Amino acid sequence: MKTILVVDDQVALQSPLCRLLQLHGYRTLEALDEKEAMQQFHDYDCKIDLLIADVSLAIGSGLQVAVALREHLPELGVILATGYPSQMWRARDYTLLGKLGPDSVSILQKPFATPTLLAAIDKLIGGGQTQTARTA
Repeated sequence: MKTILVVDDQVALQSPLCRLLQLHGYRTLEALDEKEAMQQFHDYDCKIDLLIADVSLAIGSGLQVAVALREHLPELGVILATGYPSQMWRARDYTLLGKLGPDSVSILQKPFATPTLLAAIDKLIGGGQTQTARTA
């Protein structure tokens, strides 16, 4: 089963997203900020297949999380979610995106539709294990 780390400081968005991912066959880990994300990463023995992170967090940014995790897992899939158009991003965000390589990251505008999210995940790490496959 593939593992997705979801980093969002809005629990009201994070929890339903994790439930949705679980329904589609993914294991999820949750974090509210960079510190929690790195703790989850180490607690889970560095076995994460994909990061889904909000670009703008109350403490830090999803881009900072992605850069920190990529130091350990250079091939880590990254999906950045944002409620803001890229023109409103800070200069620091563009610098961090450059470190990641913009072609190796999917950026989704919030709110995004489930098929859009699942297509981005499938492109980066392949599909999850469906409920039928798990019980068969």
